[in-house]
Amino acid sequence: MHADAPPTTLPPSMTVKKRPIWPTVVGIILIAFGALGLFEGIVGAMVVFMYPTDLLREGPGGDAMAEMLKSPTYYAMAAVTAVISLIGLWGGILLLRRRSAGRMVLLVWAVIALIQVLLGAVWQYIMMRDMMGAIVAEMGMSAQQQAIVDGIVQLFGVFIVVLSVVLNLALPVFTLVWLNRHKIREQVAQW
Repeated sequence: MHADAPPTTLPPSMTVKKRPIWPTVVGIILIAFGALGLFEGIVGAMVVFMYPTDLLREGPGGDAMAEMLKSPTYYAMAAVTAVISLIGLWGGILLLRRRSAGRMVLLVWAVIALIQVLLGAVWQYIMMRDMMGAIVAEMGMSAQQQAIVDGIVQLFGVFIVVLSVVLNLALPVFTLVWLNRHKIREQVAQW
Protein backbone atom coordinates (compact mmCIF):
# COMPACT_ATOMS: atom_id res chain seq x y z
CA MET A 1 0.00 0.00 0.00
CA HIS A 2 1.33 3.42 -0.91
CA ALA A 3 1.69 6.17 1.61
CA ASP A 4 -0.25 8.50 -0.68
CA ALA A 5 -3.25 6.15 -1.04
CA PRO A 6 -6.54 7.43 0.43
CA PRO A 7 -7.76 5.75 3.60
CA THR A 8 -10.32 2.97 3.06
CA THR A 9 -12.56 4.17 5.89
CA LEU A 10 -13.61 7.59 7.04
CA PRO A 11 -12.52 8.85 10.43
CA PRO A 12 -15.30 8.75 13.08
CA SER A 13 -15.80 12.52 12.90
CA MET A 14 -16.69 12.27 9.19
CA THR A 15 -19.09 9.30 9.28
CA VAL A 16 -22.70 10.01 8.43
CA LYS A 17 -25.30 8.58 10.77
CA LYS A 18 -28.14 6.94 8.93
CA ARG A 19 -31.57 8.19 10.02
CA PRO A 20 -33.79 5.41 11.32
CA ILE A 21 -36.75 4.64 9.07
CA TRP A 22 -39.14 3.49 11.81
CA PRO A 23 -40.57 6.97 12.56
CA THR A 24 -41.67 7.28 8.95
CA VAL A 25 -43.20 3.80 8.78
CA VAL A 26 -44.91 3.90 12.18
CA GLY A 27 -45.97 7.53 11.66
CA ILE A 28 -47.63 6.77 8.33
CA ILE A 29 -49.43 3.73 9.78
CA LEU A 30 -50.72 5.80 12.71
CA ILE A 31 -51.78 8.64 10.42
CA ALA A 32 -53.68 6.21 8.18
CA PHE A 33 -55.46 4.51 11.08
CA GLY A 34 -56.11 7.86 12.75
CA ALA A 35 -57.71 9.21 9.58
CA LEU A 36 -59.84 6.06 9.17
CA GLY A 37 -60.96 6.23 12.81
CA LEU A 38 -61.81 9.92 12.48
CA PHE A 39 -63.85 9.13 9.37
CA GLU A 40 -65.58 6.25 11.21
CA GLY A 41 -66.47 8.50 14.15
CA ILE A 42 -67.85 11.27 11.95
CA VAL A 43 -69.81 8.96 9.65
CA GLY A 44 -71.03 6.95 12.64
CA ALA A 45 -72.56 10.06 14.16
CA MET A 46 -74.09 11.11 10.84
CA VAL A 47 -75.61 7.72 9.91
CA VAL A 48 -78.82 8.50 11.79
CA PHE A 49 -79.38 11.57 9.67
CA MET A 50 -78.61 9.66 6.47
CA TYR A 51 -81.41 7.11 6.91
CA PRO A 52 -85.05 7.96 7.60
CA THR A 53 -86.32 6.42 10.85
CA ASP A 54 -89.02 4.50 8.96
CA LEU A 55 -86.37 2.84 6.79
CA LEU A 56 -84.34 1.88 9.88
CA ARG A 57 -87.39 0.21 11.43
CA GLU A 58 -88.04 -2.10 8.45
CA GLY A 59 -87.25 -5.78 8.70
CA PRO A 60 -86.55 -8.03 11.68
CA GLY A 61 -84.85 -6.15 14.51
CA GLY A 62 -85.44 -2.81 12.81
CA ASP A 63 -86.98 -1.24 15.91
CA ALA A 64 -84.00 -2.32 18.01
CA MET A 65 -81.60 -0.98 15.35
CA ALA A 66 -83.40 2.38 15.18
CA GLU A 67 -83.39 2.71 18.97
CA MET A 68 -79.70 1.84 19.16
CA LEU A 69 -78.78 4.41 16.50
CA LYS A 70 -80.85 7.10 18.27
CA SER A 71 -79.34 6.42 21.71
CA PRO A 72 -76.98 8.89 23.41
CA THR A 73 -74.55 6.01 23.96
CA TYR A 74 -74.20 5.56 20.20
CA TYR A 75 -73.42 9.26 19.70
CA ALA A 76 -70.99 9.22 22.61
CA MET A 77 -69.14 6.20 21.19
CA ALA A 78 -68.92 7.87 17.76
CA ALA A 79 -67.60 11.10 19.31
CA VAL A 80 -65.09 9.25 21.50
CA THR A 81 -63.88 7.29 18.47
CA ALA A 82 -63.37 10.53 16.54
CA VAL A 83 -61.48 12.25 19.38
CA ILE A 84 -59.25 9.27 20.12
CA SER A 85 -58.51 8.87 16.42
CA LEU A 86 -57.65 12.56 16.18
CA ILE A 87 -55.12 12.12 19.01
CA GLY A 88 -53.57 9.14 17.18
CA LEU A 89 -53.48 11.13 13.93
CA TRP A 90 -51.78 14.04 15.69
CA GLY A 91 -49.24 11.70 17.33
CA GLY A 92 -48.52 10.06 13.97
CA ILE A 93 -47.86 13.46 12.39
CA LEU A 94 -45.53 14.43 15.24
CA LEU A 95 -43.71 11.10 14.89
CA LEU A 96 -43.38 11.56 11.14
CA ARG A 97 -41.89 15.02 11.75
CA ARG A 98 -39.60 13.49 14.37
CA ARG A 99 -40.88 15.60 17.25
CA SER A 100 -40.14 14.12 20.66
CA ALA A 101 -43.61 15.13 21.90
CA GLY A 102 -45.03 12.56 19.47
CA ARG A 103 -43.89 9.72 21.69
CA MET A 104 -45.81 11.03 24.71
CA VAL A 105 -48.90 11.85 22.64
CA LEU A 106 -48.88 8.32 21.22
CA LEU A 107 -48.38 6.70 24.62
CA VAL A 108 -51.40 8.61 25.95
CA TRP A 109 -53.34 7.68 22.79
CA ALA A 110 -52.47 3.99 23.18
CA VAL A 111 -53.68 3.83 26.79
CA ILE A 112 -56.92 5.67 25.98
CA ALA A 113 -57.44 3.48 22.89
CA LEU A 114 -56.98 0.31 24.97
CA ILE A 115 -59.65 1.47 27.42
CA GLN A 116 -61.98 2.43 24.56
CA VAL A 117 -61.54 -0.96 22.87
CA LEU A 118 -62.41 -2.85 26.06
CA LEU A 119 -65.41 -0.67 26.93
CA GLY A 120 -66.52 -0.71 23.29
CA ALA A 121 -66.39 -4.50 23.28
CA VAL A 122 -68.77 -4.69 26.22
CA TRP A 123 -71.14 -2.20 24.56
CA GLN A 124 -70.86 -4.03 21.22
CA TYR A 125 -71.73 -7.35 22.85
CA ILE A 126 -74.75 -5.94 24.69
CA MET A 127 -75.96 -4.17 21.55
CA MET A 128 -75.51 -7.28 19.39
CA ARG A 129 -77.25 -9.50 21.96
CA ASP A 130 -80.23 -7.14 22.24
CA MET A 131 -80.58 -6.72 18.48
CA MET A 132 -80.36 -10.45 17.80
CA GLY A 133 -82.82 -11.11 20.63
CA ALA A 134 -85.27 -8.69 19.02
CA ILE A 135 -84.84 -10.38 15.62
CA VAL A 136 -85.40 -13.84 17.11
CA ALA A 137 -88.47 -12.64 19.05
CA GLU A 138 -90.01 -11.22 15.86
CA MET A 139 -89.62 -14.54 14.04
CA GLY A 140 -92.22 -16.29 16.21
CA MET A 141 -90.20 -19.39 17.14
CA SER A 142 -91.06 -21.99 19.72
CA ALA A 143 -89.35 -21.74 23.12
CA GLN A 144 -87.00 -24.64 22.25
CA GLN A 145 -86.04 -23.11 18.89
CA GLN A 146 -85.56 -19.73 20.49
CA ALA A 147 -83.26 -21.24 23.16
CA ILE A 148 -81.10 -22.88 20.47
CA VAL A 149 -80.89 -19.68 18.43
CA ASP A 150 -80.13 -17.66 21.58
CA GLY A 151 -77.22 -19.99 22.37
CA ILE A 152 -75.85 -19.68 18.83
CA VAL A 153 -76.27 -15.90 18.90
CA GLN A 154 -74.45 -15.65 22.25
CA LEU A 155 -71.59 -17.83 20.99
CA PHE A 156 -71.37 -15.90 17.72
CA GLY A 157 -71.52 -12.60 19.64
CA VAL A 158 -68.64 -13.62 21.89
CA PHE A 159 -66.60 -14.75 18.87
CA ILE A 160 -67.17 -11.46 17.00
CA VAL A 161 -66.38 -9.36 20.06
CA VAL A 162 -63.20 -11.33 20.88
CA LEU A 163 -62.03 -11.08 17.25
CA SER A 164 -62.80 -7.36 17.24
CA VAL A 165 -60.92 -6.82 20.51
CA VAL A 166 -57.84 -8.71 19.31
CA LEU A 167 -57.70 -6.76 16.04
CA ASN A 168 -58.40 -3.40 17.69
CA LEU A 169 -55.82 -3.93 20.45
CA ALA A 170 -52.99 -4.72 18.02
CA LEU A 171 -51.97 -1.16 17.13
CA PRO A 172 -52.19 0.38 20.63
CA VAL A 173 -50.30 -2.56 22.17
CA PHE A 174 -47.64 -2.42 19.45
CA THR A 175 -47.32 1.35 19.99
CA LEU A 176 -46.88 0.95 23.76
CA VAL A 177 -44.28 -1.78 23.37
CA TRP A 178 -42.38 -0.11 20.52
CA LEU A 179 -42.21 3.39 22.00
CA ASN A 180 -41.08 2.03 25.39
CA ARG A 181 -38.09 0.14 23.98
CA HIS A 182 -34.83 1.54 25.35
CA LYS A 183 -33.28 2.08 21.92
CA ILE A 184 -36.39 3.92 20.66
CA ARG A 185 -36.57 6.13 23.76
CA GLU A 186 -32.92 7.10 23.21
CA GLN A 187 -33.52 7.94 19.54
CA VAL A 188 -36.59 10.05 20.35
CA ALA A 189 -34.67 11.92 23.08
CA GLN A 190 -32.21 13.10 20.40
CA TRP A 191 -34.89 14.76 18.24
